[in-house]
Amino acid sequence: MIPRRRSVDSLKTLFDTATPMFGQVTLWILIGVCIYITTHAHLGYQGYEKGTTVSLAGYFLPASFFDWPYALKLLKPLFWVSGIGWALLPFLGFLNARTLRPLATVLPWLSVLSYTLIVSVFWENLPWFRHKYVVPNWVMIYYALWYAFYRRDLAEGIAQKDFWKNPDLYPRWAYLGSVFSIALLYSFGGTSKIRAAGIEWGDGLSLQLWVAMMGDSTFFLTDFILSDRSNAQLLQRGVVILQSCAVLAVLPPLRSTIGLGLIAFQLSVELMFGIPFRSNVILIAAFFLPWYGVMRRLSKPFS
Repeated sequence: MIPRRRSVDSLKTLFDTATPMFGQVTLWILIGVCIYITTHAHLGYQGYEKGTTVSLAGYFLPASFFDWPYALKLLKPLFWVSGIGWALLPFLGFLNARTLRPLATVLPWLSVLSYTLIVSVFWENLPWFRHKYVVPNWVMIYYALWYAFYRRDLAEGIAQKDFWKNPDLYPRWAYLGSVFSIALLYSFGGTSKIRAAGIEWGDGLSLQLWVAMMGDSTFFLTDFILSDRSNAQLLQRGVVILQSCAVLAVLPPLRSTIGLGLIAFQLSVELMFGIPFRSNVILIAAFFLPWYGVMRRLSKPFS
């Protein structure tokens, strides 16, 4: 009965709330990351032969939409304006709550929709898959849900000028949902490798070949990997295990350790192969390192 009671108590804490300091700061980081990576979306590969559908929108929208040359030119400004508007909502205290309530619903979901369509158009015209767009998309959905469900309280807090001090505006589920979505995506990456090739996927040989063909010879791990296959095996299997176990980051004692491991992994990939993962690194650092607890403690004297 005790474990069951603990599980029920843990579920109840999902609806605990705090001041919106952490939520709003991480929202700014999220919007900034998304604006940055959407500037990299382009149609330069549109002339290539199309492969299988890779986005959810690809199953619902006609192919002509993804071939439309003006799609990104319209969607990017739409996302940038709605995203910046969403980020700036707490500073619109000169508006009344009645006006702010629809804005607190429309701007977040317009941001989610336009960002998702930008990524879909880019992916459907890309010969390969860009993973860096996935993590922000899931986190943005959780934050849009936060604003939608708490739109009345958020609007009143902004209008009454006590947004930053109100301890009932940021639900714990928005934070833990973001952690879970990031962790689950990494766990899926690790388990899919094991499911496809077994533990032999991390035999070290493939990593040595990648490093020899595409790696930066000046990176400090290059000689370590190429000098001995057992070294490459140690790193490759360690990463697969780390990725597969990333979902355990939902447990607070393991969150920072897993976060630091994923940060080291993604930075190494970027520095070794030039594959950009800095956007993921920023979001992992924001949600896996103990900033949530730090900001809750800092905001208590003002609540």
